[in-house]
Amino acid sequence: MIKFNKVLCVWFFSFTTLVVFCQSKNDLELEKIKLQQQIDQTNKRLQVEKRKKKNALNQLNLSEKKIEKQNYLLRNLEQSINLETNSIDKISQSISETQRTIGEKNKDLKSLKAAYAKLMYQTYKWDKTYNKLYFLLTSKNINQFFKRQKYLNQISTNRSNKIEEIKNIRKILFSEKNYLDKQKENLLLAKSKKEEMFIMKEQQILFMKEDKRSKEKIINQIKKDENYYKKILQRKIESSKELDRQIRKIIEEEIRLAREKAERENLGSPLTPEALELSENFLENKGTLPWPLDKGRIIARYGKQKHKVIKGIETVNNGVDFETDKNQSCRAVFDGKISRIFFIKGKGKAVLINHGEFYTVYSGLKNVIVKTGDMVISKQSIGTVLTSDATQETHLHFEIWMGKNSQNPSIWLYKAD
Repeated sequence: MIKFNKVLCVWFFSFTTLVVFCQSKNDLELEKIKLQQQIDQTNKRLQVEKRKKKNALNQLNLSEKKIEKQNYLLRNLEQSINLETNSIDKISQSISETQRTIGEKNKDLKSLKAAYAKLMYQTYKWDKTYNKLYFLLTSKNINQFFKRQKYLNQISTNRSNKIEEIKNIRKILFSEKNYLDKQKENLLLAKSKKEEMFIMKEQQILFMKEDKRSKEKIINQIKKDENYYKKILQRKIESSKELDRQIRKIIEEEIRLAREKAERENLGSPLTPEALELSENFLENKGTLPWPLDKGRIIARYGKQKHKVIKGIETVNNGVDFETDKNQSCRAVFDGKISRIFFIKGKGKAVLINHGEFYTVYSGLKNVIVKTGDMVISKQSIGTVLTSDATQETHLHFEIWMGKNSQNPSIWLYKAD
C-alpha cells in the first residue's frame, strides 16, 4: 500500500508538471503566431506607406513597431528553445530511468523463472517418489495428517504465486517497453522542434538586421526634409495641446460645479462628505488600481518626450497610451460617477469619471455604454476602444487628474512602471 501511494504521488507530480509545461508551450506558440501575424500586418502597411510621397514619419513609426515586434518574437523563440531543451533533458532522464527499470525487471523475471523451474523440478521429483494420498494416510496421528495436508497446500499455493508474479512482471515489462518507445518518439520530436526554433531564430535575426538598415534609410530621409516633417509634427503637437485644453476646461467646469453645490449646502468644503470619502479611497489605492483594459500594453508614457530624429521637437503626454486588441472593452479603474461624455475630433469619444477630488479620462472610444450621471464600479465596462481605419491600430489614451493637476498614471496603476 505504501509503495502504491508513493507511485501515485510520483505520477501525480509528473502529470501536473506536464500540464503546466504544456500550458507554457501552448501559450508561447499562440503568442508566436500572434506576433508573426502582427509583423506581417505591419510589414504590409509599411510597404503601402513606402509608395506614398513625403510620408517618412509614418514609415518610421511602422518600422520601429515592426522591429519591436521582432524583438518580442526573438524573446518568444528563445523561451521556446529553453523549454524544448528542458523537455529534451526530462525525456532523456525519463528514458534512462525506464531503461533502468526494464533492466531490473528483466533480472527479477529471470530470477523468478529460475525459482519456478526449481520448484517445478522438486515437485516433479516428489510426485515420482511419493503418492499424495499414501503420504497423508501414513500419518501417525490426526495432527500430523493436518500438517502434511497444509504442507501440500503450501507447495501448490507457492507454485500459483510464482506464476502470478511472472505474469505481473511481464505486464510491467510490456507497459515499460511501450512507454520507452513513446518517450523515444517524443525525444525525436522535441529535438526536431528545437532545431526548427533555432532556424527560425536565425532567420528573424537576419530579417531584423535588414529592417534596421531600412529604418536608417527612413531616418536619413526625414533628416533630409527636416523642415517639412517638423511642420507636420508641430501640427500634431497643437492637436495634442487642444485635447489637453479641452479636458482641462471640462475638469475646471466640474470642479466649479462641485464647489457651487458645496457652497449652496453650506458644507464648508469644496467636496461633499461622499466625495471626500471617495477621494480618500481612491488615494489609498495608489499603485494598485486596475488597468483600464483587461488586455493591453503601454506604448507611450507620461510626461515630456523628445523626438528621436528631429531636434527641437518635444511632445507632452498628460497620460499614458495603450495598445490593445480590436473590439477590446474599456473599463473604469475605480468606483465613481460619469461626469462627461464628449467627442474629440479624430480620436473618437471620451469619458470623464469623477472620483471625488480625482478624475480619470478614457479617450479613443468607438462607443460608450454608460451615460452622464451613471454610477460605475471598479472594472465595470464603459465602452469599446476605437480601431483606426487608416492604421488598423487600437489605442486607448488614459489620464488621471487630481483637481487641475495631471498625474502620472504609471504610479497609480498596478505594476505599470
